[in-house]
Amino acid sequence: MKITLNWLKEFVDFDLSAEELADRYDLSGTAIESIEYLGKGFERVVVGEVLEVNKHPDADRLQVCEVDIGARRVTIVCGAPNVAVGQRVPVARPGALLPNGMEIGETKIRGVASAGMICSEKELGLAEEAAGIMVLAADAHPGDQVGALLGVDDWLLDLEITPNRPDCMSMIGMARETAALVGTKIRRPEVKLTEHKENIDSVVAVTIEAPDLCPRYSARYVDQVKIGPTPPWIRRRLEAAGIRSLNNVVDITNYVLLETGQPLHAFDYDLLRDGKIIVRRAGVAEKLETIDHVVRELTTDHLVIADGARGVALAGVMGGLESEINDKTTKVLIESANFHAPNIRKTSRSLGLISESSLRFERGVDINGTIYAVERAAQLIAETAGGRVWSGTLDAHPAPRAPENVELRPKRVHAVLGIEPQVDRFTDILTGLELEVETGPKADSPMAVTVPTFRVDLQREIDLIEEIARFYGLNNIEPRVLPSSNPERGLSPEQKFVRSLRDLFIGAGFMEVINYSFISRQELDKLGLPADHIWSQAPLIANPLSEDQALLRTTLLSSLLQTVAHNHNRGQKDLAVFEIGNIFRPAGDVPEQSMRVAGILTGRVRPSAWHEPQGLEADFYDLKGLFELICDKMSLDDCHIEPAEHPALSPGQAAELISGADAVGFFGTVHPQIQENYGLRRPVFAFEADVSRLFQQSTAEPAFHEIPRFPAVDLDLAMIVDDSVGWGSLEHLVRQTGSPLLKRVHLFDVYRGEGVPEGKKSLAFNLSYQAADRTLTDSEVDHIQKRIIKRAAHELGAQLRD
Repeated sequence: MKITLNWLKEFVDFDLSAEELADRYDLSGTAIESIEYLGKGFERVVVGEVLEVNKHPDADRLQVCEVDIGARRVTIVCGAPNVAVGQRVPVARPGALLPNGMEIGETKIRGVASAGMICSEKELGLAEEAAGIMVLAADAHPGDQVGALLGVDDWLLDLEITPNRPDCMSMIGMARETAALVGTKIRRPEVKLTEHKENIDSVVAVTIEAPDLCPRYSARYVDQVKIGPTPPWIRRRLEAAGIRSLNNVVDITNYVLLETGQPLHAFDYDLLRDGKIIVRRAGVAEKLETIDHVVRELTTDHLVIADGARGVALAGVMGGLESEINDKTTKVLIESANFHAPNIRKTSRSLGLISESSLRFERGVDINGTIYAVERAAQLIAETAGGRVWSGTLDAHPAPRAPENVELRPKRVHAVLGIEPQVDRFTDILTGLELEVETGPKADSPMAVTVPTFRVDLQREIDLIEEIARFYGLNNIEPRVLPSSNPERGLSPEQKFVRSLRDLFIGAGFMEVINYSFISRQELDKLGLPADHIWSQAPLIANPLSEDQALLRTTLLSSLLQTVAHNHNRGQKDLAVFEIGNIFRPAGDVPEQSMRVAGILTGRVRPSAWHEPQGLEADFYDLKGLFELICDKMSLDDCHIEPAEHPALSPGQAAELISGADAVGFFGTVHPQIQENYGLRRPVFAFEADVSRLFQQSTAEPAFHEIPRFPAVDLDLAMIVDDSVGWGSLEHLVRQTGSPLLKRVHLFDVYRGEGVPEGKKSLAFNLSYQAADRTLTDSEVDHIQKRIIKRAAHELGAQLRD
């Protein structure tokens, strides 16, 4: 949304510079994209009065003019055919750098000294073409600044309006914000219509066949209109906002849109058939040529404005070519309607057609603002295009909407913001925003707040508290420690665990990324999972900002794979990234959320060097080592790794982390089909773990253990097991049975061949036993070895290898 200071001051009084106002906006939640001075190039352009015009002595087409510029009289050589004595004209003095880039100096033209230039609108950047010099109003005073006279001595603020604040997409809306910031009231342009005795009902009838998509349709009728150029003051304001001037009638609809936030459309009444306006859904494969000369094929999801024979406009998005205003138009029907925001958003996106109107309708336009806007437009058309406004306003309103009532408790404001209850101050803030407030008999009594329909974002008490915070000033709220149920204060044990986990990954060479919790159906489908898989059951968002953010993610890996693909496409092939964030599961009205940690490893884990020209590529065992590091550093209870299967991972290259009796995470090689879906051509290794379960399985803070003073006993143990038995299962059994004296278990050999039956394998471990208070005896160690062998035979069918 672009606003100019001079236009804003027509609605509200304030004495702030552009920078000071921008700071106020920024502190109240409206971000500033840019600030631009519009009068650049007009600094040395002043009003001049032409006193004499004489033919140039040495050029047939040049004239020598004597011009009064206020402080003195100057001679200027001019080649324009329309210069005449008595005119007030813009004079660029020597040293001026005009908006079109022309630099003005004192010079001689065919032997005659010329001290400046009399300018045309083109040279001042006010028009693309000009037939002669610009002639100013006859009452312009010589020496005055032309920039101020033309209204270009102004500042343009480009504002970033959040999607929940459609009321700020207008000059009146931003004037309301400004008034609340400076403590004044706004004034709206007064609408006074001189109406013709004939009534609009005699020439137009409105029927709404789709009230669910169009809850209100208002219209005014103006005849005896003369299409022509737009008044300069309107044209300049439109162009400052980025809207191209077309003609007086169309420009007025755009002007009122910027002023009120209510989109309008003007029809050439003579091009409408049967004097009818019908608001209906489009027919199957119905075609409509819009004013951009594109024939569009519509569906029954689209809403059209039709006359008695065919569609004449795409509702809320763009008008139709067959009924647009043209040079021959004399009768105008002005539309001011309200449309269903999600439908306009869907229509706009499906047709790839975004307009100033659709941008506002898709955010939500005030249903009770149609009448003021259409009457304001009728007034301006009558004033600038010679129109005659017929009496009466058509207003089809099948779904009236009343203001909402919200209760506000001063004590709740104190609890949330930490500021003392100040009912008078709260009332001033809310009434300054044009909300109605009724206070109770006591200082802490609930306040009854009536929220007007233009504030679609204020629905709950907390919304009103946010408004108080914005205009009380977040910078004026004193920081204080809020009461806590944790007497020790500080971080909770789980928060400390998450911090330690984050530090572990960073220390292991991973880079943290943060992705949105919203994903698209297309992104989820890239994982190629069965419909009944838990990851496929993504909760739907009721009001997504876009189709790309329509679901809540059920795994962090979909977003991480997209991040890796984005980096691969830009030449970053060696990546080790992780994310700690929430995933969601369907659970009634409100989805359940839980914290996960996930990561991706791909490319080289060690770059090329003189002794390793190809570097070292990442593989499955890098993630295995990472999970073993998690077990060790996070002190997970009874932790081991076992082979597993997962639909997102390649068969035979997947494992899971077991702690206690639960699987708390998995890792492995991403399935080739998924890699292809994301356009990844190098092997990708991924992991994901449940942070809450990791925390539950972690033991207390690590305790200090002194360096052992007694020697260890090292023994080898080789056992034959079925090929289907993973070494991790045997290793876990050995470690668990030998605890607490068994300190280290190391697999040093896997053998298949002579001496080992077919379908079996030999796993050889080196075991290290040690006690902190004594030297272990052979009998103690032998007893533990026998227990291990016996349990392995019973549970895994293992036998001791000779």
